[in-house]
Amino acid sequence: MQNTSDWKAQIADRITELKQTLHKLESHFYKVDSMLPPEPDNPHKKLGRLEGLDRVVFITPYVLRRLGADINNAQIDDAIGQAVLEVLNGLESGLKGAVAWIIDDKIQDAVKLTDVIPQLARKYTDHPPAFKGRFFRDFLRIAPDFKLMLWLSEYLEGIPQSAVNGTIRRQRPKLPEMDDYNSAESWFNYYKKEAQFEEVIIALIDKEGLTEESLQKGSKLMRQEYDEINRAGQQFVEYYQQIETRGAVFDDENPEAFLDLSEIPELENDDEGEPTSYADSESPEPWARSLPQINDWNKHIREQDYEDDDEDEDFESDPVYKILKPFVHNILSTLRREFDKQARKSSEPVRAPIDDYVAILALKSHARVASHRVWVNMAKNPAPRYGVYMFAMECLAQIGQATEKFPRPYLKQIAIDAVKVRERIAKLVPK
Repeated sequence: MQNTSDWKAQIADRITELKQTLHKLESHFYKVDSMLPPEPDNPHKKLGRLEGLDRVVFITPYVLRRLGADINNAQIDDAIGQAVLEVLNGLESGLKGAVAWIIDDKIQDAVKLTDVIPQLARKYTDHPPAFKGRFFRDFLRIAPDFKLMLWLSEYLEGIPQSAVNGTIRRQRPKLPEMDDYNSAESWFNYYKKEAQFEEVIIALIDKEGLTEESLQKGSKLMRQEYDEINRAGQQFVEYYQQIETRGAVFDDENPEAFLDLSEIPELENDDEGEPTSYADSESPEPWARSLPQINDWNKHIREQDYEDDDEDEDFESDPVYKILKPFVHNILSTLRREFDKQARKSSEPVRAPIDDYVAILALKSHARVASHRVWVNMAKNPAPRYGVYMFAMECLAQIGQATEKFPRPYLKQIAIDAVKVRERIAKLVPK
C-alpha cells in the first residue's frame, strides 16, 4: 500500500516518459503537416491530414497537462493510482502504435500496440474509477481516435491486417531507394512484392511453388481473406460517420475545447451524396472479390493512383497496355463462359483454382501497366515503366507455366496467346 505522495511521484514520472514518445510523434507530424497545403475553403485545415492521428497528436498533450494539474490537489489511493498508471501505459502503447505506423511503416506492430486502447476504454466505461479529476473522461474522449487512426492505417493499406494475419503474414513493400530509381530491376522487384502483398494466392505459390495443393490452398485462403476484407468493409460507414462527426467539432486552434464537450453532437445529414451503406461506397472489385465482371478494374486502379495528380495522362496509349487489353479481356470472357457452362449443370458451380490464379495474374499485370506513370513522374526516368513491363512478362510466364502444368481445354488458347504476348512485350524492354 502506497501513500498519495508516492502515487503522485510515480504518475509524474510516467507522464514525463510518455511525453518523450509523444515528442517523437509530434516532431514527425508537424514536419509533414508543414508541407501540406491548406484546404481552399478552410485555411486552418490541411489537405491530406490523417483523421484520428491529428487529434491524437493535438489533444494528448492537453490530457497529460490536465492530469498533472489535477493530481496536485487530489487524494490518490491504490485503486486510483493503479488505474491512472494503467491508462498512461495504454496511452504510451497507443502512441508507440502511431509511431510504428506513421514513422516506421510497421502496420503489424501498430495493430498490436494500439489494440490496448479500446480494451481500456471498455473497462473504464463500464467501471469508472472514483477519481474526481478529468483524466478518465479525457481518455474516453480521445480513445476512439486511436481506433479511427488504426482503421485508417488499414484502409490506406488496402487490406485489413486481420485478414493478412489470418492467412500468410506479409507487409506492403517499400518503394525502391532513391539511388535505385533508375533501376528497372528494382522496380520489377517492387511490383512483384506488391502483388504478393495484395494477393495471398500469388504470395503462397511464389513461396511454396506451383502445385495442385498450393493452388487449392491459395484459392481457399484468398476467399477467406476477402471474406475478412468484406466484413471489415461493413464497418466503413460507421467509421466514416465517426470521422465526419468528430472532425466537425474539433478545432486544432483550440484542441482542449474538444475535451470539454459534454458530448459529441450528431452531424446533420447534408444530403450531398455521402455513402449511406457499404454497398453504396464499395469500389469496383478485382477478380478475387467478385468473380464475374471486371471491366472497370484497370480504370479504378489508375484513378486511385492519379487521384491527387494534376496531370491527365492517357494510360490507354501505353503500348503494353494496348497489347495486354485484348488478352486480359479474352481470359475473363473465357473463364466466364466456362463458369456459366458449369452453372447450367450444377446449382453450385465451383471455379477451378487454376482459373483464379490465371485471372489474378492477368489483371495484376494489366492494372500495374495502367497505373505505372505515377512512378515514372516521381522517379523522373523510364525505369518504373520498364520495371512494370518486366512484371507483366513475369505474370505472362507464370500464366503459361500454370496452363501447361494444369491443362484445361478452355485454357489451351490462353497458354498459346500468353507466349505470343510476352514475346511482343519483350521487344519493348531495353536489353
